[in-house]
Amino acid sequence: VPISRPAANSDVLGDRPPLSYAGRYTLKAPLGEGLFGGVYAAWDPLLSRAVAIRTLQFGLKMSSRIIVDRLLLDAARAAGELHHRHIVAVCDAGLSAHGVYIAMDYLEGRDLARALQEGWRPTVGEALRLARRIADGLAYAHARGVVHGDVEPANIFLTRSGRPKLMNFGIARAIDRHPVPELAEVRLATPNGQSPETLAQGRYDELTDVYSLGVVLYELLSGRRPFRADSPEGLRQAIAVGRHVSLSEWRPDLPLPLVHLVHAAMACDRNARPTSAQALASALKRLSGVEGASSDALADPRRPPSPARRRHWALRWAFPRSG
Repeated sequence: VPISRPAANSDVLGDRPPLSYAGRYTLKAPLGEGLFGGVYAAWDPLLSRAVAIRTLQFGLKMSSRIIVDRLLLDAARAAGELHHRHIVAVCDAGLSAHGVYIAMDYLEGRDLARALQEGWRPTVGEALRLARRIADGLAYAHARGVVHGDVEPANIFLTRSGRPKLMNFGIARAIDRHPVPELAEVRLATPNGQSPETLAQGRYDELTDVYSLGVVLYELLSGRRPFRADSPEGLRQAIAVGRHVSLSEWRPDLPLPLVHLVHAAMACDRNARPTSAQALASALKRLSGVEGASSDALADPRRPPSPARRRHWALRWAFPRSG
């Protein structure tokens, strides 16, 4: 569910009447609601500060609930060990009457899904910068053995200064792996952003996060999701074979190296994708510096370009061929 967070301080949030409680936290105002929980502005009375609380509850029998709660708390624990400027900090987690709760830093702003719904359209430079920062955050997490599993606009928060921060690490992955029979048909991750191997095999790893970020970048640049279908099965088939409109059809003004990079990140063949989030971040950084590079500038985003090739691209851009 898209989230927008207004300003919060001790004078405003701390004095609001409580809606409910989760652990030591006082839930003050809803920020977003979903089928299996919600996100709330909350107050931490111990540290006298605002926090954001996400709750997750699935209405399971006790034996199943114990399994799912443990998986969700494990995901929260792994996320709590990540400290990066482009990742929302998890400061606490536990069990309550609302199910599992996860306490995060309270940030002012809105998530990327809401920003796009409200009509925000980034420039090419803004899209590249946002994607590069998310790729940096993913590379940091991957180096510590943590896979996100659901990189999509609703899980990318934009602060008021425009800085992106990834949130909800590992939650969809924990549920979508069918930990108990009652959740066999439940999917928390957005299908449109899932890789072919995730949908077909339930596989989650660094390259599936790279794929999902490629889908996000496609949407940032085109204003459209890459895959469309009349049914869930049709959507799965479209993703399985990579049936989407070329990014250059929507945006003929985009430099071809950027189009090639986005298509490479979204490749059905895992071997055709950038080899890691760090490789994708590096490719985006190079492209940001040579926005008008030739069509072969990032033909292989997995391999750093040589200085000679970089000079060739720059000359091609500075002195384009006529016709």
